Amino acid sequence: MDILLAAVGKLKAEEAALFQRYWQRLRWKARLIELPEKSDKDQEARALEKACAASPYWVCLDERGQDWESAKFAAWLGQGFAQGNKPIAFLIGGATGLAPDLQDRAALKLRLGAMTWPHQLARVMLAEQLYRAQTILDGHPYHKS
Repeated sequence: MDILLAAVGKLKAEEAALFQRYWQRLRWKARLIELPEKSDKDQEARALEKACAASPYWVCLDERGQDWESAKFAAWLGQGFAQGNKPIAFLIGGATGLAPDLQDRAALKLRLGAMTWPHQLARVMLAEQLYRAQTILDGHPYHKS
């Protein structure tokens, strides 16, 4: 399974350590591309688009996206990989979110809950959910639901 995470902004040491805690546990081929924050959302969009050009399947993280339980997310990932949708690219914008044109072209808009999260924490939470999805698909007891 191939995962690409294209994210705007650089994590500080504390967030980076927590992100790596889950990211390094993934057995899937997982690649992170960090892009610099720009004052213009359209500049960020162009950089994200370029970073994800090789991926035919984009998932945009957005507070107005679909709200899934972890088991549904895992099943969706498993089905997507089985259908050959790889690499699946996850896009996380900067502090002002993702440009609408990127969201319009995404196969899926997903949110990490009803509350609004800083983009740095969204990256950590996505890494944990990817790891959790992997364990669910493997039948590992990490997910206790």
